[in-house]
Amino acid sequence: MTADIWRYIFDAVEAPIFLHDQNYRLLLVNRAYCEEADMAEADVLGKFYWEVFPLGTGPLPGCKEMAEFGHDGVHDEFLVGTKHFLSTGYVVRGENNELRYSLHLLSDITQRKESEAKIKWFAFYDSLTELPNRRLFSDRLQQAMSSSKRTGYYGAVMYLDLDNFKPLNDTHGHGMGDMLLIEVANRLKKCVRETDTVARIGGDEFVVMLAALDVDRVESEVQASNVAEKIRISLAEPYLLGSTHDGQADAIVEHHCSASVGVVLFFNNECGQDEVLRRADVAMYKAKEAGRNRVLFYRSGD
Repeated sequence: MTADIWRYIFDAVEAPIFLHDQNYRLLLVNRAYCEEADMAEADVLGKFYWEVFPLGTGPLPGCKEMAEFGHDGVHDEFLVGTKHFLSTGYVVRGENNELRYSLHLLSDITQRKESEAKIKWFAFYDSLTELPNRRLFSDRLQQAMSSSKRTGYYGAVMYLDLDNFKPLNDTHGHGMGDMLLIEVANRLKKCVRETDTVARIGGDEFVVMLAALDVDRVESEVQASNVAEKIRISLAEPYLLGSTHDGQADAIVEHHCSASVGVVLFFNNECGQDEVLRRADVAMYKAKEAGRNRVLFYRSGD
């Protein structure tokens, strides 16, 4: 088979391919590689391969392993712009079995990476409100409690339950209920700091964690109370809910909905996170029993 035929086959491969010597300088590339690099072949050859795609200042770990130990089928992953690539390398040996060259085939794995990221996102976030879910909240609460033990700062957890959610679902359907939950999530996020966490843990139940309030318990309770009242007032404002179809607004529903809020302080890992959540939940139910649309703190003996 002539060199021209080999070259034709080489360039016909849709995946980028490159060959480099033991000094990592490019000796041969195919058409797909040049197209991906947006460079002419003459401008590519002789360069270190990491100069063509900005990959740092030296060989990737897999390439280095191939050059030093002669391992075959070694993989590297790297990012070029928004594209993820998987490089699979093969050793090319000389007549005396010495290492001569390394041949690499690049696979675009962007779609796979995006799918993996989406799966990971759904594992930690609520798909409707895009808030952290119970799993992620639990992880952040554990971190905050560990930080409290190190720093001596109090934190707080709020457990919120909407007071007038079911009638909206029953009267106008779950689509309208979903709109309400999304708006509640947006209002909650506006009431807290970026370092705090708002999560939806199911149905119409939300939790808020305030980290690093103060080293003084009384001052920490004052701060948590202020935030809780801010949340209560914000959630009690009327909701204008509606959808659009073909650019035209469908029926707009004005809904009034308040929240019962239970609050508990945590400090120095004095109890586990399950107990912290239980106490906040107990305080929330006491707020409901006391007439709803109010904030109550957990007290010892509740």
